[in-house]
Amino acid sequence: MKWNKEAVIIVGVVFLVSNIFFLKSKHTLSEKIEAGTLHHCQLKHEAYCDFVDILHDPCFEKSYRSKIKTMHFYPEEYRACLRKETADIMGKP
Repeated sequence: MKWNKEAVIIVGVVFLVSNIFFLKSKHTLSEKIEAGTLHHCQLKHEAYCDFVDILHDPCFEKSYRSKIKTMHFYPEEYRACLRKETADIMGKP
C-alpha cells in the first residue's frame, strides 16, 4: 500500500483525537479517584489523608495500567501505595 499525503493526515488526526480522548478520560478518572480517596479518608481517618494531595499522582500512575489491551485501575495497589509512601514519609517501618 502506498501512503499519500491525505492518508498520512487522516491517520495522524485519528491518533491525535484518540490520545486527547485517552488523556481526558484518564484525567477525569484520576480526579474521581482522588476525590473518593479523600472522602474515604475523612470517614475512616486513615493515616494517609494528609498526604493524598502529594501522593495521589505517583500512586495513581502505578495503579492505572494496561491489561489485555485496555487500561484498568487497581484500587488495592493504589491504597497500598498510599499507605507505603505515607509510612516512608512519616519514617515508620
